[in-house]
Amino acid sequence: MLCTGLNTQVESIRFAGATVELLGKILGTADLLGQMTDRCYLEKLPDLFDKYVEAGITTFADPLDLMDRTQGFYKMTLERFAGELGNTLRFSRCRFRKRWSIDEDLYIKSIEENIRYLARVLLLHRKNYTEHLLRFAHLKEE
Repeated sequence: MLCTGLNTQVESIRFAGATVELLGKILGTADLLGQMTDRCYLEKLPDLFDKYVEAGITTFADPLDLMDRTQGFYKMTLERFAGELGNTLRFSRCRFRKRWSIDEDLYIKSIEENIRYLARVLLLHRKNYTEHLLRFAHLKEE
């Protein structure tokens, strides 16, 4: 559980052994992948800002500021995958290859699509960005 904290220094955790350390790093990787590959990830960013405000976190001026910094968060996440989390992300590509004969990391592909879409919304629709984040609003009604 400790490996899922964004501010956690994984190298400072005293693991019971190498297997537990590997599992912790896999869990930390899976947690980030689960959030950022979510089909509705971008739609949830304004709500995430509200949760930060409720928790007294004042890092972001407004939801738009949070979205502006999301590309930087993704870059930081890639660095975290490669460093702190021991590059356990590499296992996901192996999984896609072995299970579905797809030699590609579909998690990273999904995140990159989200990031590209967000960049487009921020470039073209800053004044009414929320209308353009609701790509999957119809799923909420089902």
